[in-house]
This record gives sequence, structure tokens and C-alpha cells, in this order.
Amino acid sequence: MRGDIGRAIIGGVVALVLAAQSSVAAASCMTASELRAERSRTMQSGLMFAALKCIHKPHLGLQDKYNAVMARFGRDLAATSDVVQDYFKRTIGRGHRAALHDHVTSMANRYSVNSFTAPQFCENMAALGADILAGDDDVVLNARFSYAMLLPPLAKACRVEADPALAYLNQRVPDLVSIHVPDIDARIRANLVGAGE
Repeated sequence: MRGDIGRAIIGGVVALVLAAQSSVAAASCMTASELRAERSRTMQSGLMFAALKCIHKPHLGLQDKYNAVMARFGRDLAATSDVVQDYFKRTIGRGHRAALHDHVTSMANRYSVNSFTAPQFCENMAALGADILAGDDDVVLNARFSYAMLLPPLAKACRVEADPALAYLNQRVPDLVSIHVPDIDARIRANLVGAGE
């Protein structure tokens, strides 16, 4: 009996730790490549969920579209999954696999809710699948598809710090207007002063 209580307490503590780690991952920013990979992973989850959920609308061909996306872009999707897993490793460290599993489960649950709240869920996901299949070969790797029906990103994009050398150079380059019309500042000031009188 005591052993069962101890295991329950340990299990609860582990669940709390994993939940905390998952929230740490969600709060950590994503690089541009991580964001693209997460978008593609979210798209895959959405299409997979729709293929299962929308079987009552066989005319949309969602199962065929999902299978065709996987056949054509399977390697790219595996690569994007690796990038998302690396994001969890980077932001969580130990326990990243459990946090990633929780994230994938959460995506399925949120798509389930969306399928009830968005009246055209099946039709929109079918259109997304068709657009991806009609896209270029880099459509998945570069996440060049509509995000309208997809879940929001796991985290915000990391702010890229400007290179001080580039900022200095940009200050030294004159804008095109002042090259072609050197007295434009004086004329604008004169017009503003004249308008105020």
C-alpha cells in the first residue's frame, strides 16, 4: 500500500516537472529554422488529424492527400521533426523527449477542438493539402504554405541582434532621395514652416 502511494507521489512530481519543462520550452524563442520546422511539423499533425477526423467527407480525399504529402515530402518532414526535437533538447535538456511527446499530444488535442469550432475545418485542411502538393519541392522545408488553419507557433521567433558593423555602414550610406534631390530636407522644412504660418 505504501509503495503504491509512493509511486503515485513520484508520478505526480514527475508530471509536474515535465509540465514545467514543457512551459520552459514554450517560453524559449525559436530560431528561423526551428520556426519553419515547427510550422511544417504542425502542418503534418493537422493533415494527419484531418485525414482521420474527416472520413465522413470522403469526397475531400484527405486520406489520399495526407498519404501523397507523406510520400513526396517524407524525408523533409523527418528532417523538420529532427530540428523540432533539437529545439526541445536545446531548451529543456534532460526530459526533452517526454516534453516533445506531450507537445505532439497537445497538438492533436487542439486540432480536435478546432475541428469542432471551425465549420469548414475539413474543407480548409483539404485545400491546404492540395496547395502543398501543388507547391515546389521546397514547400515543406521552407514552410511555404498557408498557416491560417494551423496551430500558432510553439514559441516566438528569436530577436536577431543587429551586427554593429552593419549598423555603422548603414549610417554612412546616403539614401537615394538625398542623392538625387540634395535640398529636399530644406524644402520640406520650408513647406512645413510656411504651412504653419
